[in-house]
Amino acid sequence: MANSFPRSKPGWGEKLVQALTEDQVETLLDVLVGAGALLRLPEELRTLDPDLADTVQRLVGEADAVAANDSDAAVSNQKLLEIWTELWERWNSHVLEVGDEEGEYAIKERDWEPPYFDPTALSEDLEKIAREMQPILEPVSRLIDDPELFVKAADEINDNIASFPEWMWGEEWCELGSHTTTCILEWTWHALERKEMPTQQFLGRIFKLENDASQVRLNTGASLDFFARLPENICRKIYADLSEELFAAKRDDLDSLWHLIHHRYEQQFDPAAHLRSCEKHLGSDWRYGESLIADAISRGDLARAESFVEQTFVSLLRAKEIWRPEDRLLLPTPSSYGPASENGAIPKLLETWETIAVQRGNRARAAVCRLQRIAVTLATDWPAMLNAFSEFDSQGGTREISEKLFAEWRNKVVEWCGPYDQRSAHPADSWVYWLIEARRNPLTNRLSLLDHLKLWLGGFAARAEFFQKNWQSLALLTCNLASAEQVKARYPAFYAHVLTAKCTLDATLEKSLREALTHLTVAAPEIDPMPIWQEHFHLLVPSPDSGGSHYQSHALLMKALVEINRVRYEEIIAEWKTVHRRRRNLWAEMGTLKLPGL
Repeated sequence: MANSFPRSKPGWGEKLVQALTEDQVETLLDVLVGAGALLRLPEELRTLDPDLADTVQRLVGEADAVAANDSDAAVSNQKLLEIWTELWERWNSHVLEVGDEEGEYAIKERDWEPPYFDPTALSEDLEKIAREMQPILEPVSRLIDDPELFVKAADEINDNIASFPEWMWGEEWCELGSHTTTCILEWTWHALERKEMPTQQFLGRIFKLENDASQVRLNTGASLDFFARLPENICRKIYADLSEELFAAKRDDLDSLWHLIHHRYEQQFDPAAHLRSCEKHLGSDWRYGESLIADAISRGDLARAESFVEQTFVSLLRAKEIWRPEDRLLLPTPSSYGPASENGAIPKLLETWETIAVQRGNRARAAVCRLQRIAVTLATDWPAMLNAFSEFDSQGGTREISEKLFAEWRNKVVEWCGPYDQRSAHPADSWVYWLIEARRNPLTNRLSLLDHLKLWLGGFAARAEFFQKNWQSLALLTCNLASAEQVKARYPAFYAHVLTAKCTLDATLEKSLREALTHLTVAAPEIDPMPIWQEHFHLLVPSPDSGGSHYQSHALLMKALVEINRVRYEEIIAEWKTVHRRRRNLWAEMGTLKLPGL
């Protein structure tokens, strides 16, 4: 652009910038603005730099005070491009590291191990930059006419990842973050929306990116949010385009982004077709049942609604046949829950089924649905479960179903409380089995519980091998009796390194155990496991011949032993001093714990 505004050489602006501090330049400009000087700029300035003139006018002009509050309008176009250039340089600096076996994203756990590609680190670094890009993306897209900018950037990432040796890829791809995905989609859309046939061009570019970039994936959630935010007329055009034969394969791929977008638009613009699609895909994904159930209920077709609930459960449970709530309990494993969406779906579906059953006059089905719902959410809470079984009969449930489902729950709790290597044992062999029965009917079953416990504890006293096989179940009982606090105070190392180290149950389950033992007043002197520990605990102390050169566990168990049986401890120490006197690491560990007799 021609410069018609006379300037001294060197320019006064350059002289002032070099001569003054940044604060002084700000003070000078504040004074000029206050005096109205910047609003009286000569017309030649607009000829010299219209962007500069417009930006000053927006920022200091009283008539445009509101516009100055707009972040896009608060800087000049040249400043926007300057900011963008800096962000893009940072972006490229990360992308250039990809594909380099010595680069930032080639990770080594240990110096002697081969590197592997870390796609998460790359995604997180790009996401930080994209978060800064997003607020200025639309105005910058009007200044840089390059619809392919971000598509090419994603292709470059894909190519660089592919340039790694195959053994560095693993089985992973790089899923871009939500801000990065939004930048790719928004930039491409803004750059094309003013052109002819924008939806077709936009879909073509993004579809090609998704199809060709095998090492890069857009974030699904961010993509769906972007397509949902588009104007309705644009959404209708995209829906029509996605309904074409070109996208048929992607529409039938339930994991495809294009299937999810088309399905959402279908629900919005063609509800009948949406329901047909839901029924078609219900066997593959339980989520499609939700719309079918809601539609049948809205039409008052309760039989059809219940049928869809059954089919949804088959899909959700990945079952081979119809499951009904009378068949078996749906019990989660406390230490290993499934996906959060599925865990939340089961009680919701059961509640819907209960409502349908009530409306159809099927009290027995409604009662068992309610029981199942409590079991799914409160399986480890004994009082809640026992109360649910107690109310089951009065709510319309049958005695036969009640006893069958109770037995399932009781046996599963026994399994949860047992050591992993004994979970196939007969449930009635466990003291937890008899504790549940006694807690259910204290008046009739408490004595049976005490008899079982005494017989069981007698087995420990009589046979050392019985202790070695069942000591973990004994630890569970010991740390949940009312006397556990006294044990902790008197034998702190034994309590910390033996009892609680093995009592790692779900917190609610452990609380239920304690509540039941307290409620039934199971305590010393009737039930006291400590004499058994004092007699046999030394059998759990491993020989220093085991464990290689690491002896921390040996030392901790010896610290527990000295608390509960000093005589046995001294016998073992005397033997070790003779047989294992050269094991310096062993004695160092023992010395660290300040054990006696060393």
